[in-house]
Amino acid sequence: MSKFEWIRTALGGIALGLALSPQVLAGETDLTVFHTNDLHSRLRAVRGQALELGGVARTATLLKRLRRGEPSLTLDAGDWSEGSWYFSVDAGSNVLRIMEKMGYDAAVLGDHDYLTGPDQTAKTILDAKVNFPILAANLQWPGSSASHVLRSTVAPYLIKEVSGVRVGIIGFTHATFMFDSFLEPVSSDSAIKIAAKMVRKMRKKVDLLIVVSHNEHIKNAAIAKLIPGIDLVVSGHSHEKTPEPRWIRNTFNRRLVPLVEAGEWGQFLGELKIAVDTRKKKVRFRSYRLHPVSSDLPEDPLIAKMVRDEDEKLSARFGDIRRVIARSDFEIRNDDGMRGGLAKLASRSYRTATGADLALEEVALTGSELAKGPLTLLDLHDVLPHLYNPSTGKEWTIRLWNARGRDLRLIFQLFYTTFGVLPAKWRPGWMASDNVSFTWNPGSLRSVKSLLVGGMPVDSRRRYQVALNEGLYFALDVANRKFRLKMDLSDSKDTGIEAWRAVADYAASVRTFTPETLCMGCDARVLGVDVAVPYYTLRKEDGRVLARAVNLGSEVSPSGLLSCSSGIPNGMAEFATKFQRWSALGQVAVPPLVPGESVELSLELPSSILDKSFVPLKCEAAIPLDNYLQNNSGTMVFSNY
Repeated sequence: MSKFEWIRTALGGIALGLALSPQVLAGETDLTVFHTNDLHSRLRAVRGQALELGGVARTATLLKRLRRGEPSLTLDAGDWSEGSWYFSVDAGSNVLRIMEKMGYDAAVLGDHDYLTGPDQTAKTILDAKVNFPILAANLQWPGSSASHVLRSTVAPYLIKEVSGVRVGIIGFTHATFMFDSFLEPVSSDSAIKIAAKMVRKMRKKVDLLIVVSHNEHIKNAAIAKLIPGIDLVVSGHSHEKTPEPRWIRNTFNRRLVPLVEAGEWGQFLGELKIAVDTRKKKVRFRSYRLHPVSSDLPEDPLIAKMVRDEDEKLSARFGDIRRVIARSDFEIRNDDGMRGGLAKLASRSYRTATGADLALEEVALTGSELAKGPLTLLDLHDVLPHLYNPSTGKEWTIRLWNARGRDLRLIFQLFYTTFGVLPAKWRPGWMASDNVSFTWNPGSLRSVKSLLVGGMPVDSRRRYQVALNEGLYFALDVANRKFRLKMDLSDSKDTGIEAWRAVADYAASVRTFTPETLCMGCDARVLGVDVAVPYYTLRKEDGRVLARAVNLGSEVSPSGLLSCSSGIPNGMAEFATKFQRWSALGQVAVPPLVPGESVELSLELPSSILDKSFVPLKCEAAIPLDNYLQNNSGTMVFSNY
């Protein structure tokens, strides 16, 4: 490092340290910004994970504890509505009413909040009759009257005085070609382009300027980097957690701008403390914490009653939503590396319900993971909690597509060629299937080497009946037109069977889910060596961690090593982020395995972590010549709650 670089680094560290000073100085006003994002109508805790984090009644209690009557703002970065069964009660008005009682000051319109179209979106907001605004500065309005109601319902920004501080809040909704048709005739423009205009317009009017943006994390970072004058970016859409702010240096004024995001489904609440000097128009960032909404938080009585009221509305239509339908012997996740368990369950359910030749489902279109143990109707519904249509009273239904064999080959080639070469954040998720098997070579062009339906090679000239939900059919249609793929999607029909009902009916018929029931890992075979460590094989027993290594490849694997590590004990905010730190527990030899063979291995756990309430454990196989590394590591969280 040169002398100049050392000085610049040192000064930057000093500046950041001063910026995060916990002290409030003379002439400053202390202000706290609380934030959430991507609630997706998850009014109750998420059961599919070890700690069952979340629940709006718990969040309400946490907010009351943290506010303590001090100056604060509570903001949501969008996707507050569609995404669980509670959305089907009244298309999201119920969530807004609960957010009002929790004391929110503003919320952004996310893409899942406008999927019902501009008219229904406006009706949802108007029916809620809440006292805080829904923001979307980058919506573009055509001349037709069809968009006028929504235009008068959402606002581009909010200016609010809090304890003498004039705060400007600009909101941006998601802009992407995939969802354009849902908004028609309204459209969404680039958040970066509109932000440049809005910031120039508002900067002199306010002491603190906050951007709340429901766009990809990388796009929200670009807003902070390219638009001078922003003090804080509250991010949504990517479902990322920031245990610490992500500091973005603005290209033009060289100021550091914090970007924060609170994960998903109300499992965390962000708290950013700020000191504002209104005379000098300066903002200092004092501290930040991402609070887990954990099970030891008591529920706020008012919010808990509002949630129970929503339960009763659903139960009046569908029977007791808390009744147990089935059970699972393992956690069923939407895990790409292990072939997407939830999507596998969905595709098997579709084929069972329709009798199709095969069924498809994509990992990214699945919802809540399923916990080990009893599964209620609500749990099973929220595997596929998609897009209730108030005009039909139904959610996404299953379509039967009479597909050409050549189109099936194209779909698998596109998904698995890109899956093997693109970074995790940019590739499509695992395309799960039922009654399909294939062999592939990850990372190679035209990676799928063989494709079979019902054990027979796919005939390019033949038609196959494919069961898939209307969301995946829509996505294929958009991609087909956008990228001129020349697939024939014309021969299809709506079965009228809701996707979630197919899952619930299949669960009722099976009664107990096991990895064997869902044929986990048996549909795809990697060319060469592929030793996986399935997450569902990890367990604690008698002071040891046990894990199973299995060869999912086509060749005998050479011997290698299994290494196990423990994550930060009780580090809920850091888990599954770049801030997670792993401590090695030890290694054990993995013997050679023939294709399909598995072996259970174990390592002793140190006594120092056995009594912790939250312990992530990871076991990873290192095998020479392994051709697919994304399933080499299995992670499980163990809880003593």
